Amino acid sequence: MFLTIGEKIRQARDKYGLKQIAFESYGFSRNYISMIETEKRSLNENMLRNVYDAICELSNCHYQQDYSYTEFIKSPVEQAREWLEQHCNLQDALNQYETFNKIASDFELIEYKIKIETLLGLHYVKNDELLVANAHLLKAIGYCIQVAKNPASLYEVVGTNYITLGQYQEAISILQLSINCQEGDRGQNINRIRYYISLCYLNEGKYEKSLEWITPVLEQSEYLQPKAAAYLIKSTILKRQGRDELGRELLLELINNPFYEDYLGYAYHNLGCSFKDSGLYQQALDCLKIALPLRETVKQRSITKCLMGEVYFRIGNYEKAHSLLVEVKDIIFHKGSLEQQEATLEWGLDLYLETQDFESMLILLEDIQKLVDKEILDEFIYTKFQNRLYKRIMNDVLGQQKDLNEYRILLDAIT
Repeated sequence: MFLTIGEKIRQARDKYGLKQIAFESYGFSRNYISMIETEKRSLNENMLRNVYDAICELSNCHYQQDYSYTEFIKSPVEQAREWLEQHCNLQDALNQYETFNKIASDFELIEYKIKIETLLGLHYVKNDELLVANAHLLKAIGYCIQVAKNPASLYEVVGTNYITLGQYQEAISILQLSINCQEGDRGQNINRIRYYISLCYLNEGKYEKSLEWITPVLEQSEYLQPKAAAYLIKSTILKRQGRDELGRELLLELINNPFYEDYLGYAYHNLGCSFKDSGLYQQALDCLKIALPLRETVKQRSITKCLMGEVYFRIGNYEKAHSLLVEVKDIIFHKGSLEQQEATLEWGLDLYLETQDFESMLILLEDIQKLVDKEILDEFIYTKFQNRLYKRIMNDVLGQQKDLNEYRILLDAIT
């Protein structure tokens, strides 16, 4: 695919019917041409020019259409690098992955293996295929280590992917490696990663460890974004420790601070969540309605709408709750965290059992199964949902003396 000088000369002789003796009039013996073709002799710049001109003249200038002089003198490594540079794009990465990797490996051009694995990893992150993304990104990290390139930013992406997947110990290990790789003045990066690690411990229910990681972020005042996120983490820790009022006071402190105006959407959303968990549903709705127009992305707005749907369910507005669930469930299941997915399924199940809307329940079951088949949702989520549904049905039948046949259509779907 990528020819040496000698191979190009042999190729030209074969194509144009040139014998080695033909080069003698240009100062190259048959033996010398043979040694060039077998890579036993190299050529200096003047000799390269003379050989090229000889081939052009002997081929009646047709060879110039095959190779310019610049292309003729390129080494295989230079040709490979040029090919890799031209094909280092997403489309070629998807279609010619094996070819690209083989060329990069054969010529030890590791920097292109880093580029292509990173490119594919970030592509799969955007497509919410996080396990596939991490497989490529971890390869990129391995190649970075081979060539002493800092993989700190790649570690961070892998770690945040693990958080979304609910694999918190893996996330913590990877994120700590990212901290260890930080160089120079990277205070903002370190504080951001501390937030992620704190979030992992929070989701594992290890509140003291979560506080341990988030406290340094709260104590610094140079970087606003991680500090605002730290307020949200600490308020959630306080809520889960049963200190709801203190948690809400912290959120109000954030809301009333003019320096954190850009984070009001997060603050009001979390405040609404706190009120909801305390059973203060009207206050929760008031906060969530303020939060909704402040949320910046479709994912963020969907998370807030989903929480509003749960509140509407709790206050008995089943029609509004159903409408919001149908609107946002696909985004939550594709882009939400594990906790958000499970919480949505939990109140969705409660809603459809409460309203005896078994048709919608079957649609929800079918949606989950399709996402599991596509490896977008983990199978244990579907199994957990089935088990919870079965237990609820048995509780209704045994505890409330309901007729088992009323639930036959659901039982047939999960057994």
